[in-house]
Amino acid sequence: MKFSTAAGIYENIRLGGNKRDALRQIKSGEDACLVYQLFFNDKSKMDELGPMSGKRIAAMFAKEVGVFVDVVLDLLGEDSLAMTLAQESSKSTSQGRTIEQMLGVIETFKSGSMTVLETTHRMNEIEGRLFWTHILGERVNITPHAYMMNIGMNEKIPKDVMKRHVVLKEPLALLHTIYNDPKSLDLPSRWYEETNIALTPRRYLPFHPHDDTQSLEDFNGGFYQRLYQKGSTKMLYILPEPSGTRLVWRDRGGRLTTTGVVPDEWLPKGPIILETISHEGVLHVYDAIYPRYPHLSLTERLGKAEWDSGDIVIHMPTEIDKMSELVSSLSEEEVIRFPDMDAFDPFEKGGYILMKSHAKKALRLSEVRKLHDDALQIRLCCIDGVDDFINVVEAEVTGDLKIASQGTVSRLTDIRIDENWACLPDESMIVIEVLAPIIEFNENGVILEDVHVLGLRDDLGISDITQYVDLLHGGE
Repeated sequence: MKFSTAAGIYENIRLGGNKRDALRQIKSGEDACLVYQLFFNDKSKMDELGPMSGKRIAAMFAKEVGVFVDVVLDLLGEDSLAMTLAQESSKSTSQGRTIEQMLGVIETFKSGSMTVLETTHRMNEIEGRLFWTHILGERVNITPHAYMMNIGMNEKIPKDVMKRHVVLKEPLALLHTIYNDPKSLDLPSRWYEETNIALTPRRYLPFHPHDDTQSLEDFNGGFYQRLYQKGSTKMLYILPEPSGTRLVWRDRGGRLTTTGVVPDEWLPKGPIILETISHEGVLHVYDAIYPRYPHLSLTERLGKAEWDSGDIVIHMPTEIDKMSELVSSLSEEEVIRFPDMDAFDPFEKGGYILMKSHAKKALRLSEVRKLHDDALQIRLCCIDGVDDFINVVEAEVTGDLKIASQGTVSRLTDIRIDENWACLPDESMIVIEVLAPIIEFNENGVILEDVHVLGLRDDLGISDITQYVDLLHGGE
């Protein structure tokens, strides 16, 4: 491929053109790799092999034109040095070099064998923009991930297939595979033959209180797992080797870390992939994936993973009893996961996640009455628009919350609480926070079910009251 073609692709993307259309000019794995190397220079190698610093090149340019380097830097201001140097090529023309030939020019310049001005006069301005962007390691207007995705989709590889492989494969190797052996990328029914695919944590969709709880029952029979650290799991790949067991970690960002070899007796015989969270010195296991036994259910997988160790806890799925009690027992750093109970499939969603914040609602106390000596019954409402209120739940409060509620009503209103319902005046804004893990609908509209009252919120006002439309549609 001509360097001018690669420069044209870069210019199109730089000016906001359609990235996928711009990359259609790439027709082979070799060209895709060369363009990748031009676009994504390794900024960590600030030496002869990697980008050169802007100050170094500015100093070279200043020396050549006979001015102080501070003058050059002042003139640049916030402007890109790469774009400024490219303007020096405005009166030059392309010399038709290939990318390979231009990579030789790049190395020659880095070695100090060519001056800045001499270099700029060997290309036109469009080529100069890509050349100096590469030399300086400046950011191009496309990420490596987007580059790989668009290259693959241009070659008719489905988007979901590309997503799976972009996070797992070395970029240059994947680019060659896209053009030379694309069929090898789509093996969804045989993930266990390419075990690294299973290292990708599965997607978990958010579960909101407005979602139909029957869907959980239909999805997995109503089972859950409690996860620490807001569900930020890592995958631990346990590989048997002659000298012991090798551990490979992969986080949700795709980073792989090898921690070396440990004694065989420390863990069960591999290969096995554990989905884990390390919390307070204990390894918590939420899934165990066996490439040799791909058809095991979640319960069977976790049951097979059991071994004696005080440092490892297996989290078997637990059947939901009462949703409000389950959610109310969560800390802010925990989540509830409703996992797929069937055989492991890395290409399907893993289930649903419910965070405590999803179920919290701030409601206005609208009516109150005495239920008996130890309890009050209250009606709570959400806000509809600016100042209209709609009752959505009745609840019972006891103990300290009953005393606090009764005291607040007496302090802010003239109401004397007895066995009859008393409506609070419109100007009274007593906010009560509840956990409402289930939101149902009837002919009258929204109704909150299985509510757990958390307490009074003296720090909140009318602007914090949950909107009716958010209850209808699950807004935050």
